[in-house]
Amino acid sequence: GARHKGYSLRFGEAGGAMTVVPITSNVQLTYTATGLVGGAAYVFAISVISETGTSDESAETTIECGTAPEAPDAPTYGTPQYQGTSMRIQWTYPDARSQGGTAITEYHVYAAHAAGVYSTTPIVVPQGTCVAEATQSRCTFDLDCATQVADSATTFASADKMPVLLRIAAKSPLGTSPLTVTTPLFCTAPPLAPIGLVEVAADTTTITFKWSETTATAVMDNDQAGTLFDRVVEETDAARTLRVTAGMTIQAFEVRTNDILLRTGSMLGKDRAHLQTLTCVPSTPCTFTFRRDTLFNAPVLAFKTYVGTALRATITDSSVRQYTATGLEPGAQYRLYVTVVTAAGESPRQEGGLVAFACSTPTTPAAPTRRVLNTATAQLPLQWTLPASNGGCELTQVRVWIDQDGDAQYLAAADVVSNGLDAAVVQYTFCIHADPITGNVPDCERINSPNNGGHRNLELGQYYRIGLEYRNLKGSSYAPWSVFLAAGVPSPMAAPTKRTATTTSLTLEWAWTPGNENGSPLRGFRVYRNTGPGTALSTTPDATCGRDSAPAPLYCEITGLTSGEIYTFTVAAVNEAGEGAASPPA
Repeated sequence: GARHKGYSLRFGEAGGAMTVVPITSNVQLTYTATGLVGGAAYVFAISVISETGTSDESAETTIECGTAPEAPDAPTYGTPQYQGTSMRIQWTYPDARSQGGTAITEYHVYAAHAAGVYSTTPIVVPQGTCVAEATQSRCTFDLDCATQVADSATTFASADKMPVLLRIAAKSPLGTSPLTVTTPLFCTAPPLAPIGLVEVAADTTTITFKWSETTATAVMDNDQAGTLFDRVVEETDAARTLRVTAGMTIQAFEVRTNDILLRTGSMLGKDRAHLQTLTCVPSTPCTFTFRRDTLFNAPVLAFKTYVGTALRATITDSSVRQYTATGLEPGAQYRLYVTVVTAAGESPRQEGGLVAFACSTPTTPAAPTRRVLNTATAQLPLQWTLPASNGGCELTQVRVWIDQDGDAQYLAAADVVSNGLDAAVVQYTFCIHADPITGNVPDCERINSPNNGGHRNLELGQYYRIGLEYRNLKGSSYAPWSVFLAAGVPSPMAAPTKRTATTTSLTLEWAWTPGNENGSPLRGFRVYRNTGPGTALSTTPDATCGRDSAPAPLYCEITGLTSGEIYTFTVAAVNEAGEGAASPPA
């Protein structure tokens, strides 16, 4: 019946000095003890104070000072990321994060392929396996995806791109932290670099390039009877067989292709298509195939393009396979790379990358033209002009191609024209096998005089196609083919003579030696005359002769003359190569 006045609280470390705290309010039912040592055990006892005195103490209660730890950081991929069927994961616990007053003793890992199907029994990772770093503790664990992931028995062997859902909690003597947010990680290797990196187009400031799908099909073999680990096999599209001893059971083997290790059978992980165990029929080869999947079953998230070491773009549309790098220096050389990013990480870059120049090929050069055959030296020159533009890159080479009779069969490798890069007008000389005057074969060597080059021997009277190629650092451009006959214009004839005459006409006659055709049959003759004494020869052939396209007979009648006037005449022969020099005047 006495009035309640308060409480008397006694506490202290177990086995140590005790502190008594009077509580003067009879309605206060809580007390916060401060200045304690985290993780230490403290003893508490309390008694009631009334008007008549103090009651006996309650039984002692021992309480550890602290709380459950905070959650660790979410897990990420470790290094190496994937081996066989195991995925290496890692997580950190920052030093600044509260462990609740006492040290963490272990971590609990929960893994499943689908939310809601986590095992009730966690995977326990002792704190002792973690490594202390400057500002945090880092823990690493190899998760066996075939046995340690809930429902793995039904999904690990499938080709589904299914992640492992991970949650981790930290545990101390004072309790277990909340779980980390659910983190999807793929139990597979990071992707390999995309393949088929090629240039599409370029100019002086841009380069466009593309890449191919990142998967390829391979058929592998090992034809060493009874031996499964002793041969390196190249990737091929042809069917392959595995030859083993009669009745031998194939359980596991590995092959390497392009330095990529491919495992099958019991060594196979989720990253590669399964090969079921085979039992070979006696004396019958076992044939097997499998797919080389450079994405390793993880979905594509993005592609990254690099110019040199600099990241240029992250392409999140995974259907895109092309990119244009802009703002480049004209004529400069660049190395271009593409990586693929999957849920398992970013691939390495291509070894060496794509070497490309910020320029285009030279503009199309004009077709070469033929100059007059030099009958004294049996040299047939061609000439042409430089392309209008070098495309933004320095010209590196000019080549002349020869094709006989338009059959696309080159007579020989292309000749390189040494002076073709800097001369505004380039000349290249062919030599004719038989001298059209003497019939002798000339000593035909390369001519090294300025604006001149070449030495290719051609057959007199044969048709040829001449091709012209200009090359710069980017590539080549080609002139249209020029078709011509390896021949010269006809040689000069003797002066014509008068055959008959009237008061208004004159019949001229001339002699012609077939050997003077210079490789091309005659097409006709042209007669030139003046208009009387003291006048110059006309530069236009006389229209009344009518022998321009008629090589026979070797005479013609000139009409429209004035009786009693004295005229001067010359005659020139014509073949496919053109008009020869005029005869002496008569």
